[in-house]
Amino acid sequence: MTDQSTTLVYIKNQAGVLLRDNQLEQAATLLDNACLVNCKDREIWEMQAYVYSQLENTEKLVKACFKLVELLPTAANHHFNLAFALQGAGQLPESAKAYRKTLELDPQDAQAEYNLALILQQMEETDAAEAHYKKALSIKPDWPEAINNFTQILNEKGDFSLAESLLKNAIKKTPSAINLYYRLGETYDHNCKYEESIATYNKALRLDRKSTGLCVRIADVLLRANKATDALKYYQSAQQLDPANIDAALGLISVYESQGDYDTARQHLSLLLENEEPNIQIALKYAHLFKDQDQSNKASELINKLLQDNKLSNQFKIKAHFALGKLYDSAKNYDAAFLNFQQANNLKQHSFNAPRISKLVDAIIAEFSIAQLKNSPKTSNAVNPSKPVFIIGMPRSGTSLVEQILAGHSQVFAAGELDILPRTILNISALIGCDNPYPYIVGSLTEGMLNKLANHYLEQLAKLTESKPCIITDK
Repeated sequence: MTDQSTTLVYIKNQAGVLLRDNQLEQAATLLDNACLVNCKDREIWEMQAYVYSQLENTEKLVKACFKLVELLPTAANHHFNLAFALQGAGQLPESAKAYRKTLELDPQDAQAEYNLALILQQMEETDAAEAHYKKALSIKPDWPEAINNFTQILNEKGDFSLAESLLKNAIKKTPSAINLYYRLGETYDHNCKYEESIATYNKALRLDRKSTGLCVRIADVLLRANKATDALKYYQSAQQLDPANIDAALGLISVYESQGDYDTARQHLSLLLENEEPNIQIALKYAHLFKDQDQSNKASELINKLLQDNKLSNQFKIKAHFALGKLYDSAKNYDAAFLNFQQANNLKQHSFNAPRISKLVDAIIAEFSIAQLKNSPKTSNAVNPSKPVFIIGMPRSGTSLVEQILAGHSQVFAAGELDILPRTILNISALIGCDNPYPYIVGSLTEGMLNKLANHYLEQLAKLTESKPCIITDK
């Protein structure tokens, strides 16, 4: 045995002792020196990678993982470890590349498929992420985390039926996986199935009775379902569990606002501003409630101050600039309003595809031609005591005024801009059991299909009113 080999064996043994005693810094120093003796010793680099993962030193961890890949280029596990290290360092494109290499070497690595899907989802490459979630689930079918994230994508696409089916089956097999109840409740909520959403969240609440977040979620759905009194109780329960919970406090304010009690809503918001460090959610609510009041300047100053926070998410920056645009518009400062609306739009992820849009518009024109409509079947058995009145018009054309005038009647409920029809269109294939998407499906709709769609819409509409059946506006 050479002197160098003897030295390396000694260093490895010493490093092993230090690791057992949890003396990580000393082990790291020893292993760094060992790399100077022999930079091609695989065990030294593996030990170093372990040490730096424990010390959370991502820079040196990535370096060690790169070296291991260089030494053993056909070892799938080393490519996986490199990908994982790069993922932790926030180097997502590089991490995705390393996960793809892992899968090239080991196509049955479900964890690599899942991690790659997560990264692609973060990078907003949704279609690719969906494909890798599917592959992960084909290898490991009952994986709750993969199902949870995959169904999030399905919800965003409007494929609620498939998401609902997957989540129900997953809950049967893993009834204690609370994150699945969260996602199923969210799925029902997105599909305007408010009763089912509330029931699902309540099941989750039985698993975690001290969850403030669940109380707030239930209250939010109840408020959307026009059940303000019940929503108030859940927001209050959330506050009892966590008096400092901002979402619960803002929810209470939304309840008062929905009941038309703007003075009480503003009083609660003012108290919240006095007692809490202002955050962007409070500021946005403040801007909304005080935009026509003499405190609109204060709201503008507050939002502008919060926009200086570099940690503010892109989503909240967009909301903040839109809110500022409305405030400046109300104050007749049109240049500032336009600038903020422009900034909000610039922050949005644009994926405009002109040829695709042209093709879609052409298809809509063809499917809704006069000749086509004359020969199309009509609904015949859509029966529901709640009658919709559709208010249609261009933005700023007076549709809100028309709705307010109609809502002055005791038997008219103003529902605002409902998303039931858009969601029905997104989910139309699943609802009627047909493969064609909208608008290509329109020409092949039968009377039975139309009745099913009409009743689906009317059932969702009826859930909006707690009182006796009435006329409901959909703007």
